Amino acid sequence: MLEDQYLDIYVRLSYHILTRDTEIEKPYKQFCLQYCSLLKQIIQSSQLSSINLIISWYYLYKYTSNTVCVIDAEEDLSLIKHLIFTSFILANKTFDDQCYSCKTWCNIANSSATNYKYDLKLINNLESHFLSVVDYRLSFTAIDDSDFWTFMKVVFNATSVPGHVLHHFKSKITPTDDPLPSIPVTPILYDNFASPATVSLKSPLTPLTPFSLDRKRTYSNMNHSSFEKLCNSINLDELTNFQFSFTAQ
Repeated sequence: MLEDQYLDIYVRLSYHILTRDTEIEKPYKQFCLQYCSLLKQIIQSSQLSSINLIISWYYLYKYTSNTVCVIDAEEDLSLIKHLIFTSFILANKTFDDQCYSCKTWCNIANSSATNYKYDLKLINNLESHFLSVVDYRLSFTAIDDSDFWTFMKVVFNATSVPGHVLHHFKSKITPTDDPLPSIPVTPILYDNFASPATVSLKSPLTPLTPFSLDRKRTYSNMNHSSFEKLCNSINLDELTNFQFSFTAQ
C-alpha cells in the first residue's frame, strides 16, 4: 500500500503539471477538497506501482506539451481530475503485462466511497481524447529526457516538496548521477504490488494503441467540433466551457 502522505505529493504534482500554476494555492485546495480522496482511493484500489505513477506524470507532461489550450486552474477542476485518472489507465496499459480493461477501471473508480461515479462511456471517450492529444505516442523510453526532469524539478521546487523526494522518484525510473541529498532517504512509495520486473524501461518500446480481444474499439483524431459534439452527447457539463485545440504534429 502506498503511504498516504506520498499519495498527496503525487496528486499535488499531477495537478500542477496540468495547470502549470504554482503561484495560487486556493484553486488547488478546492481541487483537493473535491477530488484528492477519489484519486488516492483509485490508486490504492488499482494497486498502481510507483513506476506507473511516474509514467502517468510523463503522460500528463506530454499532454500539456502537445496542446495549445490552457487549463484554467479555477474553472476546470473536474477536467483535471479526468485527465489524471486517464493517465492511470494509459500508464497501466503500456507498462503492465496484465493491464485492466476500461470496464475494470470503471468498477475500481466507482467502488470508492465518493459521490462521483464514472460512466464507462465517459472513460472510453476520455481515453480516446487523451490519445489524440499525445498523437497516440505512448512510448515512455524518453522518460529520462532532461527536459522532462528539468520541468519536474521546477514544479517540485515551486511547491516546496523536499529535494530528496524528487531524487527518489527519478531513481525509480532512470539511473542518476546526481549526488544523494544529505537528508536520509527512506522508501517513500512502498509497493506491495510491483509492476512486472521483466519489463525494461530501456527496451525499444513503441506501444500500439492498446486493446483486448473481447472489446473492439477504434480511435480517431478529434478536432474541436467533433470533441464538442462528443462532450455534449454524454452530458459532460464540466467540459462545455473548455476549448480544445491541438498543435499539429
